[in-house]
Amino acid sequence: MLVSASLHPPGTMAYEFQSTLDEPPRSSFTGMPRAQQSVKQVEVQVRKPSGY
Repeated sequence: MLVSASLHPPGTMAYEFQSTLDEPPRSSFTGMPRAQQSVKQVEVQVRKPSGY
């Protein structure tokens, strides 16, 4: 279905971007080192609802 542009106010029609984007500036900073997280075992109880 092709819709005429005259049915929509200017600036409201979406279209695919046809140009290239500049490469974003990159920082040489690598960030903070990740902290070692201890892995803990977790046990949970799950109950099915009754009455179904």
